[in-house]
Amino acid sequence: MKYAKLENGVLTFAPKNKGNIINYNLNIEQMTKDGYKPFVESEKELNKSYEYSYEETENEIKEILTEILPDETEILLMENQQKIENLKQQLYNFDLKSVRALRAVVAGTSNNADLQKLEEIEAAVQIIREKILELN
Repeated sequence: MKYAKLENGVLTFAPKNKGNIINYNLNIEQMTKDGYKPFVESEKELNKSYEYSYEETENEIKEILTEILPDETEILLMENQQKIENLKQQLYNFDLKSVRALRAVVAGTSNNADLQKLEEIEAAVQIIREKILELN
């Protein structure tokens, strides 16, 4: 368990060594005499932001978390980034669909169906690229 002091709203953890005392942070009796109290840490969720505050009681110091929610602009930016990633995935899928027809063109064995397929893919890809530019 960690030990800490709360002075003027500033949290200070007990040092590992203090003066000539090695492993000071393991000496509960000495830390308690010096005003340190057990520090109760709150559980945090990944990918969330928090504002930290502390509540001191006679026996311990508790960490209080207040989740910081993103503002509207940040939410829109995150949504746009997700849309862009989805559109890029669509571009990748169209690239995969064009391989057989392109191979036929390069080998000189293509037919009208291959060329029509490539034209259809290119038209769809142009629309996706325009959407990506709009989102940037």
